[in-house]
Amino acid sequence: MNRDLYQEARELRISEIDTEASITARPFFEHRGYQNIGSQTVERSNITLINYKLIKKLASE
Repeated sequence: MNRDLYQEARELRISEIDTEASITARPFFEHRGYQNIGSQTVERSNITLINYKLIKKLASE
């Protein structure tokens, strides 16, 4: 069964979904209605990376 993530979230009364997206993935999420709320710097194996915290508010139906 392939359920729609957003529909299931609404049924669970979740009002927003968030993600932490890479520089490359950021436009993909923004095109789908996510809003950037800030950049973050993380370190993995002595490598500094920048990613973005994005949220999408879900309209109730």
